[in-house]
Amino acid sequence: MKNTKHTPGPWKLDDVSDFIRGPRGVYIAELCDANSDRVQVHGPRFEANARLMAAAPDLLEACEAAFNCLDLLGEEYSGTAGILAQAIRKAKGDL
Repeated sequence: MKNTKHTPGPWKLDDVSDFIRGPRGVYIAELCDANSDRVQVHGPRFEANARLMAAAPDLLEACEAAFNCLDLLGEEYSGTAGILAQAIRKAKGDL
């Protein structure tokens, strides 16, 4: 699973320019229109980045399911549950 082809993280949405940027400000994508769901992906790893973005809803759903399972298992998994909770909050814009 370490055969990563997308731009490594962390990625951050630049609220001023509506750009998604990677490490050191690398330009990954642009939110094209505030009134649509259109995103324009750029850069040498654009195809892998686009695949990762397309998988984001499924990944969020999987994180939520895993969090709910770990939450039921108790304290032993609280560290991993915390990592999942933070990722879920970030994906939902709650961070």
